[in-house]
Amino acid sequence: MGIYTRFTRRWLEERYQRKDESGVHLAHQPLFGRGRQGFPIVEHNYATARHFQILTVLAKLDAESLLDVGASEGLLCHHARELFGMKVMGSDLSAQSCARAAEFLGVHAVACDSARLPFRDGAFDVVVCSEVLEHVEFPVETILELQRVAKKALIVTSDEVRLDWEAVLEHRAPFFPHVERNLFHVDDFKAILDPAVRVRAQAKGRPPEQPVPDEVIGPWMIGSIADPTLRDGTGALILDLRDPAALCPPKKSMDEILRAVLRPACAHATPPSRSLAWQEWTDHFRCPETGGALDWDSDALVSAAHRYPLQGGVPELYVANAPDPTAAELQARLRRLWPADPERVATVMRIRHRLESREPTPVLAWTFANPADREEFLLAQDLVESAASPWTLTSTGTDPALLGPPVVYPRSGLAGFEFELAHELPDETRCEAQFYWVGPFDHGFEEARSVRIPLEKGSAAHCYRVHLETPPYDGAEAIAFLFRFDPLDDPGVFQLKSFRFLPR
Repeated sequence: MGIYTRFTRRWLEERYQRKDESGVHLAHQPLFGRGRQGFPIVEHNYATARHFQILTVLAKLDAESLLDVGASEGLLCHHARELFGMKVMGSDLSAQSCARAAEFLGVHAVACDSARLPFRDGAFDVVVCSEVLEHVEFPVETILELQRVAKKALIVTSDEVRLDWEAVLEHRAPFFPHVERNLFHVDDFKAILDPAVRVRAQAKGRPPEQPVPDEVIGPWMIGSIADPTLRDGTGALILDLRDPAALCPPKKSMDEILRAVLRPACAHATPPSRSLAWQEWTDHFRCPETGGALDWDSDALVSAAHRYPLQGGVPELYVANAPDPTAAELQARLRRLWPADPERVATVMRIRHRLESREPTPVLAWTFANPADREEFLLAQDLVESAASPWTLTSTGTDPALLGPPVVYPRSGLAGFEFELAHELPDETRCEAQFYWVGPFDHGFEEARSVRIPLEKGSAAHCYRVHLETPPYDGAEAIAFLFRFDPLDDPGVFQLKSFRFLPR
């Protein structure tokens, strides 16, 4: 399990434990009724339309079992079970989300790493992976794992699929937990899965931006999934039909599916206490490390080499210190899959190389006269780079921000940082910089984890040394963090010459 995956897992564990002031869990999915989970109604309507379309695809598949990878609180599993009588299981990187799936909806779910799924080949008739691949550390390996455990069909959705190669090749993502780090071209899925995969948009047309009654949103949702192409829609839904004989007449009408989607899946926000039996799933599992069989020993799944205990009723089927999947391992796997197609192997290896995101760096110092050092920083907002000299930047707004690379710092911690900055500012400018950091349990850059730095007047270059009273993240394992540097708090021109952290 890579450092980004571990970083994200900690962040997700905290997220799914979150409660409001009265102690009620804050559901990520719309379990308690449409529009109650706290993000804009237009985003919710898109998400609901996507959920609706996945269910309409499932309705046309002759399938008895389903695995949802990245299941959150198990809403899709719940609807597949209620509508189609399917035997369902969820999986998620977060054990806490799996616990919520059991508590809220009585859905079995296991905690695991999607790049090493703990299930035997063809364990489920249908596998669904919705809005997950853009977040994972090893997307190619994850896609192959999804296909491996799917017997009849694989359904994948992602908002981060494009037809424009230029946009795909220019994409760079920060290290922030659960960020959309992967941007795909539609051809990526055809290369990794099958050239004949069926691709369509998740929805077309702009949904209502304000809460509206079901009799308004319902017709919009039905129209939004009526054969939307990628060019006229939002996101992508990919169907890899492993067994063409799995297609069947719809088991439920669109109206029946729509009513289920719009009806609250859970009438309350306080989960009941549920204890789910796991023995019926034993033959679906395999050891994520060795691929060998797993069996029950009291409250744990065990193989010859590993023991995976139930934590809070959830099987945790990952090994945190397992080595990262390597390019050599992937190449060997692809050659076994396609021994007669070396060109396809080479294509997928190029996809993996392109999707490799920036990992935490042990480098703690950057000199911006060096182009390679400049490339490590993203101009996040309100900044324009000048071609005149390295690295002259113009702040065009009130919130200019540079996003630094993910950093691994010594276990002893950081004493602070220093930077050299030359600036040209109007006299009335407050001349203040600000440094933010994000640890694995933070939800974004916030004032509580920042420090302000008064800047000297005048246009000469000045060196500033800043002491950090609180280290960016002070944990035994979590030694990676992300930082943001706002060199100015008003419009102006400046040249950042260097930046470095000071170990304790």
